[in-house]
Amino acid sequence: METRPAGEAQEDPIKTIIQRDTRKIVKGSTALYLISAPILILVTRVFLAFFDTPLTTFPAVFDIYIISISLLALLTYLWLRHRPESTMRIQLYLLGILGLSIGGGFFLIGAPGFLSSAYWRGQAELKDPRCTRDGGELAVFGGQSLVCLKCSRVPRVGFETPKKWRYYALGAIFAGVALQTMNQTILQAIGSVSLSGLGYALILDGGIILLFDLLPGPLTSSRVRLPEVQSNPGPPSNKTVLDFPKRFDQAFIFASTRP
Repeated sequence: METRPAGEAQEDPIKTIIQRDTRKIVKGSTALYLISAPILILVTRVFLAFFDTPLTTFPAVFDIYIISISLLALLTYLWLRHRPESTMRIQLYLLGILGLSIGGGFFLIGAPGFLSSAYWRGQAELKDPRCTRDGGELAVFGGQSLVCLKCSRVPRVGFETPKKWRYYALGAIFAGVALQTMNQTILQAIGSVSLSGLGYALILDGGIILLFDLLPGPLTSSRVRLPEVQSNPGPPSNKTVLDFPKRFDQAFIFASTRP
């Protein structure tokens, strides 16, 4: 077994894999935003024309809002394609939140991808990135994917989010249900403004984040059989690249070693 100090490598393989995978997710989410924008604009105009709504300024404001979000998504993806090492966490979080604020179309499907990519790109900047499920140490498996050394899971970068986000999603769902209940009882009785749209949006947003987090199958993760890794004697280094025999599927693990 051959051991190579990470200082000989030019790039951090964990960071490289996260940047590569999140860039693909951002590309897909951007495409969903661009596809959904003209569809939502058309559907909204038909809906408002059919019900003859008096809100004459709403279509123009809604159109500008959707088009601006889609253009921001396109510019963000183009920048990441030009500068893959850029973090762009703020922009990605913003795109996810803005997509959820629309509460319809493919924006709901693309938004979790932006949010997860923002989280993982933040992980890539950490000295010791961790698994989203149990906080285990992450390593490179097979040169193409990550693996958690604690639970042997292969996390899906750009799909998975921290477990605590489930509670945020559940909170949004409960808040949406509460608003719907309040709208149907108190607000309608006193003739106040309707909060039905906001309630539905919170329920949909929380539901889609929870769905992406809990959905089984290819969108989540798989488990692999990891070889036993023995600590190497000598002075500790921050990171080490280990090569394993072919019986371990020609895998190599990029693992942090601690003093």
